[in-house]
Amino acid sequence: MLFNIIMFVGMYPVVFIMYFVLKLNVENRGGTVFGLCVPKDKDFAEEFYGQVNQRKEWYQYRMKQILLLLLVLPLITLKIPYVSLQFTFWMFWLVGGIVLMELPTVRVNRELKAFKKKKRAEMLLKQESEIAESGGSDKKSDYVRLVELSEAGQVRKTRLLPFLVPTLLSAAAVIYSFLQSGEHGRRQMVFVVLLFALCTPMFYMMASWMDRQRTAVVSYESEVNVNYARAKKQIWNRVWLMCAWVNTVFTIFSAFVLGNDSISSMWLIWGMILYMLLTLLGALYAVRKVNRLERRYEKKIDPLLNDEDDDCWILGMFYYNKADRRTFVETRIGCGMNTNMATPLGKMTTALGAIAILSLPVICIWMMFLEFTPLKLNVQENYLVAEQLKTDYRIALSDIREPELVDSLPEMSKNVGTGMDNLYKGNWHITYNGDCEVFLNPKNHLFIKFTVDGELYYMSAADDKETRAVYEELTARLGTLAKKQPPLE
Repeated sequence: MLFNIIMFVGMYPVVFIMYFVLKLNVENRGGTVFGLCVPKDKDFAEEFYGQVNQRKEWYQYRMKQILLLLLVLPLITLKIPYVSLQFTFWMFWLVGGIVLMELPTVRVNRELKAFKKKKRAEMLLKQESEIAESGGSDKKSDYVRLVELSEAGQVRKTRLLPFLVPTLLSAAAVIYSFLQSGEHGRRQMVFVVLLFALCTPMFYMMASWMDRQRTAVVSYESEVNVNYARAKKQIWNRVWLMCAWVNTVFTIFSAFVLGNDSISSMWLIWGMILYMLLTLLGALYAVRKVNRLERRYEKKIDPLLNDEDDDCWILGMFYYNKADRRTFVETRIGCGMNTNMATPLGKMTTALGAIAILSLPVICIWMMFLEFTPLKLNVQENYLVAEQLKTDYRIALSDIREPELVDSLPEMSKNVGTGMDNLYKGNWHITYNGDCEVFLNPKNHLFIKFTVDGELYYMSAADDKETRAVYEELTARLGTLAKKQPPLE
């Protein structure tokens, strides 16, 4: 149930953000509509907008249908008792939802692109016919106008100092975590806090990188370009700074929770949910602000500056242009940046993304094997062997001390390993009592407790009957070993 709550809280906002972002495709966004450049010719542009308006109602209706479907489908998981199946559903729901959300856009993009090609071919034939009738040549009346972009290109809104304070506070949280770990013997929590702390300077790096991207050319007036670039960069700078502060607060919070046994680890989970929600709200804020900015500058955008590179945009979403040396360009559908798949780094980024998506079924299958493969615990020769998919523990009987059959588990939380409704494995922390190694089914009622070289272990077999049988064999073998030990002189 807890996993489902996390997924509902974390995933539902993503769907709403995607819905509202993709709805903006019907509007002129920097000279593009549905990922296509608005035609430069005035009459052609009017016909193009007419085609857009014909498809607008269908597009919005289809998007609402998909949104409703994606909101209803996850309710199925409330009836699924297994974490691995819940995880599998949510992963396929996420990938499938992204694809479904994009399908209406893809359809309209293809139809409008076909219309533009057909109309352009008709205009070209008409132009050639007029030239042939006049017996003259095609005289160009256009002239070249140079746009001064030196000032716009120098616009910078990201500064180090505002990001330095949250970075130092995150570092202080890591130091606190390190000092606390010495008292509680929990070095793993330092690594967890350190990972969160490293995200703070990464937000500065992302903000600085976006701040140095090529300035968009929207007008022949330099002042318009400068103001447009300044406003857009300011929006993203504020979002990245907000993310840095949210991450810093969460880093401090996680260091405090992990460093105090009196605080339940559930607080860390709720803190992570709040962290995700605030980050998503920051993304939604950026989308709305950028949309308002583009609306404000819509009448100032000169269509003659639009590059007719529609063929470089596959379905309006994927950019492939060998003539463009930039690795990242501003996206035409959605919000943010897009990868130029023709560049070496773009190819590598695309390949890594494809690998990540293709690995999801493997991860899902692995989790199913973990959850549905029963635990095996038995005594083999002079060893206690714990197996599930592989040999997890092989402990010499001569090293086992103080074996005990217990009917309950202490309150514990996972440091490293697996935590499912029917499976605890790995290194766990016992509240007020240090760490331990576990290999058990928490739904059982009997567990074997023992120590090896001062380290505490809790183990169980697939069920209570097998656990009791292993314990009896273990104590019998340990008693035999004790008799064989030579007496102390």
